Amino acid sequence: MASDLWQSNGPNLTEIVVRGSLGPALKSALGAYEVISKDAGFTSITAKIVDQSQLLGLIAFCADLNIPIVSINPVDPARAGALTS
Repeated sequence: MASDLWQSNGPNLTEIVVRGSLGPALKSALGAYEVISKDAGFTSITAKIVDQSQLLGLIAFCADLNIPIVSINPVDPARAGALTS
């Protein structure tokens, strides 16, 4: 279950899927995060979220720039090891 992937005792790797492609300036602004363009006009932003305020800040960043958020998903811990190593 997706809710089982969220840990309350430390950073959580989270994927935010947005509609559209992000240009070099936006990718640079998100330098601390992994940004990957996907098929069908979506972009995945993967971030190690340490608390709710960081998540809300990333959501606000997208909203301020009119970047439509499609989904926010916890990343499976097995995949998280590959992304953070």
